[in-house]
Amino acid sequence: MKLGQMLSLHSGGLGEEWSKAFGEMKNKGDCMSFEELNTELNLTYSSTLLPSSSTLSPPVPGIKTLEPKPIYAGSIGQVHVAKGEDGGFLAVKVRYPGIADTVISDLDNLNTLINVVNVVPEGVFIDNIIEEGKAEVIKECSYKIELENHKRYIELIKSDDELVKMGFYVPKIMEELCGDNIIVSEWFHGVTIEEVQAGHKESDRICEGLMRLTFLELFKWRFSQTDPNPGNFLWDEREGKVGLIDFGGCREYDKEWMKDYFSIVNAASLGDAATVEERSFELGFLSSKDSRKMIDAHVEGAMILGEPFRGGKYDFKEGKVTQRIGEVAKVFAKERKTPPPRNVYTIHRKMAGAFETVARLNGKAGGREILEEAQEWIHL
Repeated sequence: MKLGQMLSLHSGGLGEEWSKAFGEMKNKGDCMSFEELNTELNLTYSSTLLPSSSTLSPPVPGIKTLEPKPIYAGSIGQVHVAKGEDGGFLAVKVRYPGIADTVISDLDNLNTLINVVNVVPEGVFIDNIIEEGKAEVIKECSYKIELENHKRYIELIKSDDELVKMGFYVPKIMEELCGDNIIVSEWFHGVTIEEVQAGHKESDRICEGLMRLTFLELFKWRFSQTDPNPGNFLWDEREGKVGLIDFGGCREYDKEWMKDYFSIVNAASLGDAATVEERSFELGFLSSKDSRKMIDAHVEGAMILGEPFRGGKYDFKEGKVTQRIGEVAKVFAKERKTPPPRNVYTIHRKMAGAFETVARLNGKAGGREILEEAQEWIHL
């Protein structure tokens, strides 16, 4: 599942069947057994669920009931609905036992298999992607780190008045109920963003907010939740709010590197191919070993990336940005001679995820305005 999440956005050149397989893998997770769940609950609360019951014994202060069947199973843990003593609903996220060692071992084994059957072109640099994945897994499996990320995001969202006006919100943490293997937050009532009907009356507002959030994360805060899973964004129709959840996959970026990266995005938005090429060599996206075909493909991909920020609000559904870049990426898979900078795996996954979500909602966003604002942020 973890490799599927990583490769689904780097699958250019893999072939249709393997690209589809990796895309499907990212949505598949297995649940813990009732006994395994009770073991994890006992570690944190010294309490377990009674058989065929939502009652914890002995009682846990702050939790009245906890549903034994998870509402969601991911790659690292699963989420249960609980009811607090005040009657409000809670989200209880329980980590799978021994998950870090399991996922790292699985990634190693899968890497060996991929290299043996030679299904991934050399230009994809699968070893680098898997090493990056291991680093992500180690952080994601630490609920202490995720708890701190979650608390940090609450404050970051509050710090931007525009996002608050747009209804973006991070659920409160019940820190007294959290442990090394469990995170508890208030329940956010809503559906995932991908369930919102395309062309919804609030689509443009949601899309504007998603694009603003992406640029704030990358170019102002330089701290990003890099998992593009639409399930991490929830829509509450009644309140008109967008809830942000799941902060295990967060990444901090170096200020100077992001300033340099922004210069490529900005040059692409201005249609300045020469500067895109020059800066791409300086940042390590291209090397002297690369063919002219590879260089031209990289510049073409960058120019497509800059397209939504050249004028007014952009129609991402009509523009098909990620699909077009995916076609160009087929050249990367065959022609690239050196791996790209490690940062690019998470940055491009973040941006591609935002672009795809906006396209799915059939809303308009982006435009020169957000890029000019980001140009001010990058120098703060």
